[in-house]
Amino acid sequence: MTKTQWYEGEFYRRIIAPFLGDIREIIFRMVPPGSTVIDIGSGTGDLVLKLASKVKQATGVELSKVMHDTALKAARSAGLLDNALDQDVPRIELVHADVREYLGDSSKIFDLAVLSFCLHEISPGIRLHVLEQAAAVSRELIIADFARPGLFNPWWFTCAGTEALSNISHFRHFMDYVMAGGMESLIEMAHLIPMEKIRTGAGRFVVMKLEGKVSPGVASHGQHVSP
Repeated sequence: MTKTQWYEGEFYRRIIAPFLGDIREIIFRMVPPGSTVIDIGSGTGDLVLKLASKVKQATGVELSKVMHDTALKAARSAGLLDNALDQDVPRIELVHADVREYLGDSSKIFDLAVLSFCLHEISPGIRLHVLEQAAAVSRELIIADFARPGLFNPWWFTCAGTEALSNISHFRHFMDYVMAGGMESLIEMAHLIPMEKIRTGAGRFVVMKLEGKVSPGVASHGQHVSP
């Protein structure tokens, strides 16, 4: 899951992230108020910062140090880190870590896990494992990623060309993700139950909400269930 893309950091936050604004809005609407959320592959922190106005706690986990540092800078500029002890300010947490290690702590439970445009980047050998880990620590999941293109669909060439501009490893992961059936195939292999599905971006992208594996009575990260 090592990231070495040339577009990381401020370039991504200022140039690429704005194009995903509509998808962030869909995810934002799907997240229940007052919930605890983990954003896996949180990048420059745009979704975590947006969710701070709605949720009890938002945790972003990012492997890339450049992306993580960019997210920290944005969070400080927004005043969301220095006031973390103020009870009137929603708490956010930005973690630089491999999510497999971070979620290896079984005590971490969340109301919702978000995987936004990260599954297609992950190495095929661990992609399903990351999804299963996310489901194991959450009551619900939201996945946003590329839709699997139909034969001769013109958007395919645009998306494939864009992904090819990153690096060869990233492009190979993207191609494997699409050719293996994309999001729907992973969901089936992980035995997850869909709750809501939205296609956006002229059919290029899919945002799906699914049932997680955590039962309602289990306390979530930062919350306590009354006896």
